[in-house]
Amino acid sequence: MAFGFFKKREYADIVFKNGTIYTMDPNQPQVEAVACKDGMILLAGDEDDMEALTGPNTEVVDLEGQFLLPGFIKLRSAQAQLAFSKLCHTFPEWTASGLDGLTKAVKQVLPKFKKEDSIFLYGGFHYQLGALSMGEIHDALDQVCPDRPLLILLTDCTACLMNTAAIEVVKASAEEEGIRNISLDYIVSVIAPLDFEPYQAYIDQQNRTLTKEGFTTVHDCGSFDYPQTIYRGELQERMMEDQMTQRYLASYVMMEQEDPDLVLHKIRQRQTDCIELEGMIQCNGLHICLMPMTITTDTATETVLNFDSELLQKLAVDAADIGCDFTFTAKSQEALEAAAEAVGEIRDSGYKKNAAVLDYDDALSDKEIYEYVSEEDVVLWKDIDPSKATSVEQLLDRLTIDAAAALGVESQIGSIQKGKAADFTVLPKDPYKGSVEDFHKQKVSFTVLNGRIIS
Repeated sequence: MAFGFFKKREYADIVFKNGTIYTMDPNQPQVEAVACKDGMILLAGDEDDMEALTGPNTEVVDLEGQFLLPGFIKLRSAQAQLAFSKLCHTFPEWTASGLDGLTKAVKQVLPKFKKEDSIFLYGGFHYQLGALSMGEIHDALDQVCPDRPLLILLTDCTACLMNTAAIEVVKASAEEEGIRNISLDYIVSVIAPLDFEPYQAYIDQQNRTLTKEGFTTVHDCGSFDYPQTIYRGELQERMMEDQMTQRYLASYVMMEQEDPDLVLHKIRQRQTDCIELEGMIQCNGLHICLMPMTITTDTATETVLNFDSELLQKLAVDAADIGCDFTFTAKSQEALEAAAEAVGEIRDSGYKKNAAVLDYDDALSDKEIYEYVSEEDVVLWKDIDPSKATSVEQLLDRLTIDAAAALGVESQIGSIQKGKAADFTVLPKDPYKGSVEDFHKQKVSFTVLNGRIIS
């Protein structure tokens, strides 16, 4: 018996037609219409092909001659870090290393707070502390601020520093509430509860700006772990309310050597948290910033690379094994060599599909770069940087299919093909019939995220 005869017809949720659709798919560069279902592309083809997919409840969108492209991808942003700056007081005055640098920075900031306020500061990096012990730091903070709680979260979130008053307040609160495992979230909530109203307003402003610019995906590789954790929480709330306006792809950022096992644990946890988020929020990236740093002790000053090469290579291979894609930023020739060795170790270990992007010092030519790393193993940032595009064709490639490939998500987004996410950007004028300057002046009509129109 032909049971297939009774199979229920599959109708699209939404169909876009009567416009020009650039797919960025070299096998089918242009189509007349695209049908979407459950947030995915059901079919891209001729308008006649859509008739069988158009049911009584299908929304049909008349593009009125406009131009539909894959949703634009914003590379290398720091969305979470920028939003986090609205939540706490940063102190960029901390520029010197050692105990003197720390205490001087805190003294400069203290007058900005009311005398009765607890103090939460955000800034500085672990390497600036040099060889200082936590005991020395604790005593110094007690001297600078003895009478009220003081909490300092380092910019890269590798440590939080507290004076005695802060420790006592947190300890008393945890005992009262019966809390055994004290997290950074808990410490901050006790010392200086964050005001989320301006934070949420800023995120909404960010999202509106991105939509106006045609972006349906944001790659955040410039924000550290704690700011990203808070930001993801806000986005998950928006997702539950069906208010997402962009996909969020995040990278774990490392500015200096951390415990590799702890880093992998954090990345796995982030991946687990994102499993049921339908690809709207993903945390599979690792951004490693390699640079020389100056270490000052009582006896000497020396300049060293901020990562141990062997530990870095092991971390890179282990991260590739759990599906990470990579961004390497190299700020010196020694840093470039370390990045190249890490990429080489990833490839030699059999991980050929994990994306790897390399940003390096412009003083080196392409030829010199490829002496360190194979052209097949890595994508150079300068070759996908949209701001350096010299033609509209190159710019659109870098905003869509090239960006997706560089992030390791070309099977999900970046072009209009059956089975990919229904993310689109709609423009009123043909972008290919003008200059790069004309393209930037053009206003976006609307975007589509996961098959939903974002006005």
